[in-house]
Parts: sequence; C-alpha cells; structure tokens
Amino acid sequence: MNKSKLAAIVVFLLIATIPMLNIPPKAEAQEPVNLTPGYYDTSLYMLGNCTVKVIFLESNGAIDPEKENWTSTEINKVKEEIEFALANWTSLSQGMINFIIEYTIVGTSYNPIDLRLTDLYLCFSEVLTTLGYPLVSGTWIEQAYDCVNALRDSYNTDWCFLVFLIDSSNDADGYFEGGGAEQCHPGGPYMIMTLDNGKAYIGLENMDKVMAHETGNIFWASDEGMDNLIYGGYLNSSNTPHGGGVMEGIPNSHWYVSSGTRNQVGWTDDDQDGVPNILDTFLLISINSMNIFKGIVNITGRAEVTTHPNLGKIGSGRDVTVKKIRSVEYRVDNGTWIGASLTPTTVKKMVRYPSTYMDKQTYSIVNYSFSTQPLEPGTHLIELKTVDDWNNEAYYNTTVTVPEVTHDIAFTKLEPYRRTLSNDTSTTVNVTIANQGDTFETFNVTLYYNSTSIENRNVNLDSGKSTTLTFKWNTTSIPLGNYNLKAEATPITGEINVADNFLTVEVKISLTGDINADGTIDILDITTVAVAFGAKFNETDGMYWHDPPCPNCPHAKDVDINDDKEIDILDITRVAVDFGKTA
Repeated sequence: MNKSKLAAIVVFLLIATIPMLNIPPKAEAQEPVNLTPGYYDTSLYMLGNCTVKVIFLESNGAIDPEKENWTSTEINKVKEEIEFALANWTSLSQGMINFIIEYTIVGTSYNPIDLRLTDLYLCFSEVLTTLGYPLVSGTWIEQAYDCVNALRDSYNTDWCFLVFLIDSSNDADGYFEGGGAEQCHPGGPYMIMTLDNGKAYIGLENMDKVMAHETGNIFWASDEGMDNLIYGGYLNSSNTPHGGGVMEGIPNSHWYVSSGTRNQVGWTDDDQDGVPNILDTFLLISINSMNIFKGIVNITGRAEVTTHPNLGKIGSGRDVTVKKIRSVEYRVDNGTWIGASLTPTTVKKMVRYPSTYMDKQTYSIVNYSFSTQPLEPGTHLIELKTVDDWNNEAYYNTTVTVPEVTHDIAFTKLEPYRRTLSNDTSTTVNVTIANQGDTFETFNVTLYYNSTSIENRNVNLDSGKSTTLTFKWNTTSIPLGNYNLKAEATPITGEINVADNFLTVEVKISLTGDINADGTIDILDITTVAVAFGAKFNETDGMYWHDPPCPNCPHAKDVDINDDKEIDILDITRVAVDFGKTA
C-alpha cells in the first residue's frame, strides 16, 4: 500500500529509547481453566479479530489549565492514519487479522501533554472511570483490562486494546514533560500516542507507521532497529534485526513484515497449508450416547479444538486458542453429509478485577446431537466429521446394528366399573392397551362376556403409546351367574408375543341389592350397606371413603347400588325393599 510522506526523517522509533510508564506488576488473579483467552490474554497473537478503542483525551480545565482542544480536522486526520495502519496489518496478514475500531472523546481534569509519562495514569484512571470502569481494587491497569474485556465481549472479538490519543497541537515540541511522545505496553492492553509524535522528528504525517509499529508491540512483536536478537511472542521466536519492516522504526521502516515479526505475531505456517501453526492443531470428536428407537439412531457427543503450547508464557501463561468449532456433520453408509445440532459449552471467565466472573458461551468445545432417518434392519456405518473456523477437520466412525422391527400390542388393564351387577342395568368397562413395539399399528379390540361380543373398536396407536377404551355393557335380561369379561386384540402381522393380546376378569350378575352375590338379599347385604353408609366416591382410586376414614375403608363400588357416587339412604332402601328375595 502506497502513501506519500513529507520530508525525510532521521530518527529511529525505538521503544527502548522512550521512558516507560510505571506499570505495576499484574496482580494475581486465577481464572477457571478453559481453552479461550482469559482476562490478561488480550492480544497474544495477531490471528482472528480485534477491537481497538481509540480514546481522544480532552482537557477540560478542572485541575490543569485547558490548553488543548481536539478539532474535527485533527480527529479526522488521526482516524485516517490509524485506519491506514490497521488496514496494512490486515493486508500483510492476508486477512488473518481484522480490526473493529471504536472512537470516543473523553474529558480529563489534566492537560496530559504537560505530564510525565510516569504520571499519565492520573488521567487514564480518571478517563476509564468516566467510561464505567472505576478503580475498585488493584491499579489503573486493571481498569484498562476491565475495559478491554468488556469491549471484547461486546463486539465478540478475540482480542482488544486501547489507544490513548493526546492532543499536542499547542505544545512547543509535542513531547511529554521529561521526553517521549508514544509508548506501548508490550502485549497490551494499551498504547499512547501524541497528535504529532514529536513535531521535529516524526509528526502527524507518520502516525500511521507509529500506529503500525505500536500495534506490533501490542501483539508481542519486538523492535528490529537494533543489532541483537530478541525472543518473544506466543511461539517464543526471535525478531529479525534491521529487518526493514514495520518493526524497524522510522525512517527505515517499510510496509511489510520481516520473517521474525511474522513468527512473533503468530503467522508461522511451517506446512504452508494456509493455517498458521498456532491454529493448525488437531480437533477431537467423540460420542457420548447412542440409542436406537423405531430404526432411528439418536447420537449425542462432543467436539473440541486443541491448543498450541504458549511457548513464550505470555499473558496469563496458559495455552489458549481462538479457534472455534464451526460444524459437526454425519453421514450414513457413505451418503450425503448432514449437519448436526450444536450447543456451545459454558465457561466462567473473569470480567472485572479481582473476582467478578460471568458464564460465557464458547464454541471451542461444543455438544452435538442428531437423529438419523429410520434405517432398515441390519448393520450401518455412521461417520462423523467436525470442522473448525480455520478448516481443520477431524473424523470418527462407528457401526450400529438396527434390530428387526418389533410388533407387539398388549393389554395392561381391564376394569369394569363394578364386579357385581344386577340384570336390569348397564355399566362401563375400561380397557387399556399399549403399543410396545417399534412402529405405528392399526388393530381391532373386541370386548366379550364369555363368548358373546359386547362391542368392537378400531384402534390406531403409535409406538410407545397407550390408550384407554371405554365400553358400555347393558346387562338387562342376562341370566344371573358368573361371567368372564374378556378383551381381545387381533394379532398384528409379525407379532410374536400374542399372549398379552387377551385379558380377562370375572364378574357376577345377580339380583339388585344382592351385594355379595350369594343369591339372596339378606341381612349380610344390609349390613354391608350400613357399614359403608355416608362414604363418597374418590376419583383417585375409584373406591368409597368416609371422612375421616373408618376402620373398614375403603368400600367397593358394588355398595353404591344407584351409582350416584354416595352410599346413602337410597341404597339402604333399595336393599330393604327387596329383602328376602332369592335368585
């Protein structure tokens, strides 16, 4: 990418020559172990996507005299320079890193250009508090980490860093008190730049190269304007002294990156497959559970990425990855690949120092599930494939044996409303039948008393379901005596177990009032009704209960002669009127 520049510049941009802002050591904070970047892992390698928050510090005169005010012309020029620099990194990476830029202007009580680099924390802490990240514990650097972690979550990016822009347009030399015009905290989470980066030497017109250089430092690339080797970055590789790229320093820097810088920011690709080593790691896929129902194979499992070792022990020192599982697919018997359903897993991540954690979803580990179409009985090959967002793949296969389809219907209950009936009434009979086979069935159910059909029903029933049929039985004129009530279902084609296609219970038909069905309406029947007098029908168990229960509770339905759900004077009267009758 070409860009015209002004006069020749004769000074190297070397971080080693700039006084470093006094940064306290990182406070100890332990996160639950997971594969994704943690609280202090805000720019480990230049792969994926990154949020950049550019903060224009505006002096408001509250403490220091107000000397500097950002103009729209200055702001627009700064945006142009920053965007040009970051676009170059994207281009040089061939799209392996992309940036989202957010701009904001925030007031500060100080005039930052008049401060020493070591005192800038005063306005940075104030600005971060204004943005919603107050100093609760630790130091101002934790405020910065709180901010970048929130931004990273908000934009759903892998990395984030801050750029503090200091207006120096009215300053005599464009330097801070005591020297220095720009600074980067290696590995992030921030960098500092003045408007003109030192009027006499660098100037606003070279802010793009300053921004590019400092961004390299943010991602652990070492300066290259010196003779000695410096090792660093996630891969702990060396720089290329005087490599001539963006890390060389003005005036010798150019819009390319040396081999050393490529390695330090994580672009090493030893096998030249287009996937850098850090993300060229294998995937894991496994099956957690499998069941077969009605020929359908249901499978659940887990797919996950793996990490490249953090050889430089940078950031939190953990091995982390920005890879995500993009898909899990399956196919049966070399057929078409079909996508499975993915559910991200949840990890706890620190979002505010020192101990505020939140559950965050991640696709670095996913749970998957799928159900095949119904398969024919026999052995089938099921293949699984998972792919991450860098096109790494992993495969797994298994065989399943689908059993022959089972046909089986079975009666589970035959329940007449009463077991003793008179021959001048009618009653209901409930029949419950279940489909215990593997497929939808259609069949007939017939209810008999002895060999005489009472009623026939056609039933449609899905696998694993049951239904209750209610039959009406009119006993008028049926001779007194004992009878077998029988429910019978027609056998289904292919049904082997037909013993449960029949169910029988015994009932008695006697005189009305002959409760014990001994052929005589006598004192025993009156006593049975008298003992149950006052009991009411209970829907739960189908019996009659007193409230509170008596020692003889519950009482049978046969005692409620007129079926009005209560054993009362009407039932006693009916027995008394026919007292002495015999069958």
